[in-house]
Amino acid sequence: MGDSNNQTTHFVLIHGSASGAWAWYKVKTMLEAAGHSVTALDMSASGVNTKTLEEVVTFDQYNEPLIEFMANLAENEKVVLVAHSLGGLNVAFAMEKFPEKISLAVFVTAFLPDTEHRPSYMLEKFIENSPAVADGWQSVVSSTAGYEAFMKSTAFNLASPEDLSLQTLLKRSGSLFLESLAKANKFTKEKFGSVVRDYVVCTQDLLVVPSLQRFMIEHNEVKEVMEIPADHMAIASRPKELCRCLLDNDITKHKQGIPKILHTVKQNHKPLLFLEYYQSAKKRKMGDSNDQTTHFVLIHGSASGAWAWYKVKTMLEAAGHSVTALDMSASGVNTKTLEEVVTFDQYNEPLIEFMANLAENEKVVLVAHSLGGLNVAFAMEKFPEKISLAVFVTAFLPDTEHRPSYMLEKFIENSPAVADGWQSVVSSTAGYEAFMKSTAFNLASPEDLSLQTLLKRSGSLFLESLAKANKFTKEKFGSVVRDYVVCTQDLLVVPSLQRFMIEHNEVKEVMEIPADHMAIASRPKELCQCLLEFARKHA
Repeated sequence: MGDSNNQTTHFVLIHGSASGAWAWYKVKTMLEAAGHSVTALDMSASGVNTKTLEEVVTFDQYNEPLIEFMANLAENEKVVLVAHSLGGLNVAFAMEKFPEKISLAVFVTAFLPDTEHRPSYMLEKFIENSPAVADGWQSVVSSTAGYEAFMKSTAFNLASPEDLSLQTLLKRSGSLFLESLAKANKFTKEKFGSVVRDYVVCTQDLLVVPSLQRFMIEHNEVKEVMEIPADHMAIASRPKELCRCLLDNDITKHKQGIPKILHTVKQNHKPLLFLEYYQSAKKRKMGDSNDQTTHFVLIHGSASGAWAWYKVKTMLEAAGHSVTALDMSASGVNTKTLEEVVTFDQYNEPLIEFMANLAENEKVVLVAHSLGGLNVAFAMEKFPEKISLAVFVTAFLPDTEHRPSYMLEKFIENSPAVADGWQSVVSSTAGYEAFMKSTAFNLASPEDLSLQTLLKRSGSLFLESLAKANKFTKEKFGSVVRDYVVCTQDLLVVPSLQRFMIEHNEVKEVMEIPADHMAIASRPKELCQCLLEFARKHA
């Protein structure tokens, strides 16, 4: 891009199998902080794309989002494609189809095909050279059994516990599409081969091992190779080093500021900085028995997902507790669409099903954020005997005097502009990031906001449905102990509304933390301390 420091690059980031655009959230934040334009795409049946793997039979179907994106680029626009893992094949097909629109393709420990063999060839070499790893991967991405342990030992060996929690909460089924790729035409030197290729070797990768990465490089005309001491998930474990590679090449290089820019981005690679706190929490937790643990069940707000709890989940587990975070219908990586979820009961099905399947004498602590307060309230009404405590974190807490919609109506009445803004942006993409930054993420990091944006789902308050529902009863809902965490810097569910809900309920204890609406992202340590104290006293 010449000598101009004002010239920017448009990076398009492509994820690997059983993952999503969200996996790039750290890298995306850093590249944007360096002044560049960034697009991260979900492939079909990946991330929050609502197709299921059963609907995606061929690699062409899997790759449709990238091909559509490239086709819709302006006539003279060129982009830098960046591929991770299986994403190398997505990028290769785009190179073959749109070589004139790609200024550079960067492969990050990614499958890089050649022009001598079918597109499946490098995947076949992967299976041939690492049969146990390949078999293990194909087994765990199709089920939940052993998934976290396998990923920790192969792909996330240098990543933080938070990174692994996030991956686990956002797990999708995956495929290598070997049969489809084995039938595809070879890539050509005239098209695929005309695009400049760079490669980032991750020297600690235990999945796509360095010897295979170098084999692919040797079978290609790669312009430049850089190495970083990263595992397979370099995009999570070594984002700063990876960004340095992406910025430091002939196409995207700026002559000033790369190290400075990268150092200014807030990073949280080691979230368990509060280890002493965890250890002391573990010693004192839950009464007099050091062996006693609590099962926390975490419920997200509207237009979000279980993933939003990943920091809190990691911390509670580090303190020795069992944690379940659930996706409601049409939320997180649940594949239902909002059009299929008409009533609040339908939206709440995952929690009700989970509660119904608990062991006969098992009790859990339900923790609700935002709209999740109503999910938890319905569970309290239906299963009061299975709930030892319900904690509401700047969440809608209904009473027994009014319909379940009442507190939502107060929210709209007291903050009409905010409520209208929220309902507008969660149903579209226009203005979403700016609105969330100014109301819900006012204290959160740029990384947290990037992650939320990449995982955005359409949302609803289900007002019509809730206005018709029966009131909660004192005998059932009212029999469950309730605690509340007030977030004093919340600009969405403002503190006065939080306190109004508390005043209209028999809340056992209230704690305050200086948090915005997304306390689960911006103040996880303080929130965990509240949860552990509440559980110790009241569960």
